[in-house]
Amino acid sequence: MLKVSNFISFDDKHNACVIYCLVPITFFADPIQYAELNSAVIIKCRVLANPSAEISWFRGRDKVRVISSNYERTNDGLKIQRVSLADNDVFWCQADVLETGESRDIPIQVVIARMFNCFSF
Repeated sequence: MLKVSNFISFDDKHNACVIYCLVPITFFADPIQYAELNSAVIIKCRVLANPSAEISWFRGRDKVRVISSNYERTNDGLKIQRVSLADNDVFWCQADVLETGESRDIPIQVVIARMFNCFSF
């Protein structure tokens, strides 16, 4: 359940009341995602937060920051340019809200799938 906190302030300049809605970090991601070997894929992780969260990606049990040129952050998640067997790992989608100090992460297990041609003659 999404829990929203509100607070009200008064804007003297415009003689108006302003309502701020604080939305805690909420993830939208499947915990297990599949990727085809040697293809490009996006590990999907969407984040809802107000104020907005900064997203970082890590991998493995030790949560090593993802910085290789084979990976690109997108609005929908993390794009792997060319999937290799080394990508069969746990990736961590981390969200940080600088204004509130809130920080959360979610593990996403990437499973490598190999495509087989069943119709070879």
